[in-house]
Amino acid sequence: MMDVYFKEINVLQSIIDADYDDKFVLYQNYFDVIKDYAITFVDDKVGKNNYKYMLDVLQIDSQYIFSPFHSNKLYTLNEEFVSSLSPMLYFFDISLDTNIVSYIDRFQRGTDLDGKPLEMVKRLGKHRQIASTINLSPYLNENCLFEGQINPHYKETIYNFFYYLNKFHHRWSFIAKRKSKKSTEMIIKNQEFLLNSPLADIFKQQFKIIYSSVLMIALLNLSNSNKKDKIIKLIDFMANDIKAMDICLLEIAAVYFVKKQNLSFFGKLQKGKKDIVDIIKNLSWDIFHLRYQEFLLSVKPVKGIDVNLVLFCTLDKRLIEIQEIIKLKAIAYNTKTGNYYPFYQSEQVMKMLSKEEIHKYFQSEKHFDRISTKMNIDYDNVISNLERSVITSYSKSYEGANKS
Repeated sequence: MMDVYFKEINVLQSIIDADYDDKFVLYQNYFDVIKDYAITFVDDKVGKNNYKYMLDVLQIDSQYIFSPFHSNKLYTLNEEFVSSLSPMLYFFDISLDTNIVSYIDRFQRGTDLDGKPLEMVKRLGKHRQIASTINLSPYLNENCLFEGQINPHYKETIYNFFYYLNKFHHRWSFIAKRKSKKSTEMIIKNQEFLLNSPLADIFKQQFKIIYSSVLMIALLNLSNSNKKDKIIKLIDFMANDIKAMDICLLEIAAVYFVKKQNLSFFGKLQKGKKDIVDIIKNLSWDIFHLRYQEFLLSVKPVKGIDVNLVLFCTLDKRLIEIQEIIKLKAIAYNTKTGNYYPFYQSEQVMKMLSKEEIHKYFQSEKHFDRISTKMNIDYDNVISNLERSVITSYSKSYEGANKS
């Protein structure tokens, strides 16, 4: 089992790293190994910008809406598509940041907005036809994933959101209300299905891994160790304490430890903040929402489509800053199992590690040991201990906080 897994990953990595022509040769040569995989990758020479249509329709400033990839010129290989002449069917999936959903809800309730929030709300109000492509997972996951249900307040917010999109495009208000009610019911049904499925436990665990890692990053932030030692300590924590080697979080940490003063995403990590744990939890949700886009790339919301074109819309420049660090160069997903494997454009962490260190932490035996023991980890206990350490270390009265 272990050998099969790593053979698949190595073949996928070779295809992604190869030149365009070699990609086809490798794909065909190893088809028996990866026949269940679809691979979407960036290729600025032959890739097609299928995002352009929707971006032209929306007319939203490009800095506030983006795909998970470092370029929108994409190419996809799967068992039915091995030629640039083969037609493909696409679906657009537009996730809205939690704040944008809240802006629209507040605006619909009569609250005055100004500046960029008002501009974004009005821009989205012009495009009722995109309602079917809107994904409210950031808002719903953040507020409902751990509650296990959608309470009436969130249902009302969702209804207000869709009513705002519909009310300008129907002469009779009862039609707008009927359509909004139908859209709300569909969103709630889909989210409740997720909350009652095994995926909910997977996403809860993923958030706990992100949250515990960001708590550790916050603690390492106060250390006088050099950036290499901080990364090694974070890797040790991932390998031994939470049994999850998250390359994405390591990339974010590497950039943060090197460019701390220029990375505003972590700007609120300052001593004396009484709500430091809540700040870190909110940062963790931001990262979770961006990582969730990787999952959405492997989903087919409509039967018969080949590729789900995912977009994320936000006004939060700190979030945009993090997205720039974790841009994808490719993603491969197994069409039978649903497993997906992101490949990031940035490779800062691997450049910081020696060959011996890479082998120590990333060899196949270590990987499968982490997988086999992950279910035994009490993440709630790990998080509770880290939260206490963070509260103590970030207290103004803690004199030893700046010592490694």
